[in-house]
Amino acid sequence: MSRGPLRGTRFEAWSPAQYSRISKLLDEVLALAPEARGTWLNALDRQDPQAAADLRDLLEPDERRVEGILAGAGNLADQLASLPEADRSLVGRQFGPYRVRSLLGHGGMGSVWLAERVDGRFERRVALKLVHTALMSLGIGERLSRECAILASLDHPNIARIFDAGVSADGQPYLALEYVAGTPLVTYCDDHRLPVRERLALFRQVLSAVRYAHAHLVIHRDLKPSNILVTDEGRVCLLDFGIAKLLSEGTAKETELTQLSGRALSPEYAAPEQMPGAPITIAADVYALGVVLYELLTGHGPYRLARHSRGALEEAILWAEVPLPSRAAMNEAAARATTTTVGRWARALRGDLDTIVMKALRKSPVERYATVDALDEDIARWFRGEPILARRSGLAYRAVKFARRHWVAVVVAAAFALMLVAGLAAMSYEARVAQRQRDAALQAQLRSLTQTADARLRDGDAAGALSIILEVLPHRGVKRAYSPEALAVFQEARAADLQILAFTRHADEVTSVDFSPDGQRLLTASIDHTARTWNAATGQELLVLRSGSDRGYVAALSPDGRRILTTSGKTARIWDTATGREMLQLKGHTDQIYDATFSPDGRYAVSTSRDRTARIWDTTSGLEVRQLEHGDQV
Repeated sequence: MSRGPLRGTRFEAWSPAQYSRISKLLDEVLALAPEARGTWLNALDRQDPQAAADLRDLLEPDERRVEGILAGAGNLADQLASLPEADRSLVGRQFGPYRVRSLLGHGGMGSVWLAERVDGRFERRVALKLVHTALMSLGIGERLSRECAILASLDHPNIARIFDAGVSADGQPYLALEYVAGTPLVTYCDDHRLPVRERLALFRQVLSAVRYAHAHLVIHRDLKPSNILVTDEGRVCLLDFGIAKLLSEGTAKETELTQLSGRALSPEYAAPEQMPGAPITIAADVYALGVVLYELLTGHGPYRLARHSRGALEEAILWAEVPLPSRAAMNEAAARATTTTVGRWARALRGDLDTIVMKALRKSPVERYATVDALDEDIARWFRGEPILARRSGLAYRAVKFARRHWVAVVVAAAFALMLVAGLAAMSYEARVAQRQRDAALQAQLRSLTQTADARLRDGDAAGALSIILEVLPHRGVKRAYSPEALAVFQEARAADLQILAFTRHADEVTSVDFSPDGQRLLTASIDHTARTWNAATGQELLVLRSGSDRGYVAALSPDGRRILTTSGKTARIWDTATGREMLQLKGHTDQIYDATFSPDGRYAVSTSRDRTARIWDTTSGLEVRQLEHGDQV
């Protein structure tokens, strides 16, 4: 069997980068007149001698070989393109049991005709595929039967079946395929103005067919819209499995037929690894499906070329970045054909569909969907409104997907929550109104009691006035602000009741009181977290000691009056009486301290606690001297 013009040469060892560079340079030199190419090559020779040498080798033979290198090692695409068009005189001729009726189309390997079975066994219309007679010398005929037997095992409603294969009496090989009266996928969707969801539903039929083929170890490797027809009933049918490759352990092994066809495929839908002739896997079909899906959703292919040549296209496939489908969406005219606008169409693609298409179009096969089934699963998730697997899903993304998927329940829940919030707000407002009314009534009552106490005081009933006004002022279990009028009545009543002074700065219950040794100062402690010293003669507040967040219950003065001992929570503190500076903290109790005092000589302090201990402390160092255990709280 003959090989392509470059097999066995150094060009087979080119890397993708070398291939891309030579392809671009070859486009440039072929654009020049033949007499100008020598000067151009001489200039290139000074910059890149190896590239210039490679180009001279390529330009030395005829133009057929030059175009051959653009297609890669073993490529027959351009040779096939130069073959004559189908001979229309074949109408009426018979090939085996099939008689030709009309031409359906022609391409790289041959032509396809509408034919009928006329041997009388049964009636059937088929698409009869005839191989170019120019290729018969390459040994195709004797291989067609075996290829047909392998590919005829594909029995799927979305795959056009191969019914028969043979060689006519004059040596013409043929394939009898299922005839499908349909329209190419993209054309069908545009003609019927299908929205995104319906286009994807048809595309999933394509995925079902390709997935089935892969499960039977067959790679299509020439997936394109013209090979995907849609019938009037909406059934998708996949054609042209005749040049498919067979899989073994995940990598395609070429049959004799596929070796001869080489890269006689559509480069617009070829995967990057097909450009340099790397081993083909199912990832190539995944890529082609991504191109078809891109065109189905945007109205055009993923690559916009600056120059229209095969070399430029292959360079784009290898290196160019693909714009997101939502940013490359159809124009206004095409959008109107789908009864929508460009903006709405782009919004429908933005997000998950962008991610799905771009994953299928990754340059590296390992970064694409591992299988067609994985691609179909993500599209199915998009239909169901679930998070797709190709996208990293954060909490916000999953929440949005959940809301879209269960929008009725979310709307009902939101309405219920809104009603609940509104109800709570109304109840809260009514409660605040009621509270304000209660507060106003209480203030009116307190003013009335204050006026009554004042009237009693004016009548000389100091004891009666005092008993009434004490109910107005804050007391145990009742927290309210001092009223200046009530405080004035209280002080007047106390004075009239022969009491000398009232110390009223504490904000809560006073729990401890102590005189200084000279009787000139008074020390008080309160559960308002403060201890205070007062001038015992005038009632003037001298010092405020704040014990922190814990309540203080006890305060005591040292025998010499220079230090103050206070308690708060589990801690006792010693303060300087003159400055109010904290001198020591006595820590060791594990529960609330109930009482504390100085020893008669002031060298020690003792504290009792609910932790069932009494502790003696050195008032100079703050160290615990002794611990006295009790059977219950002290």
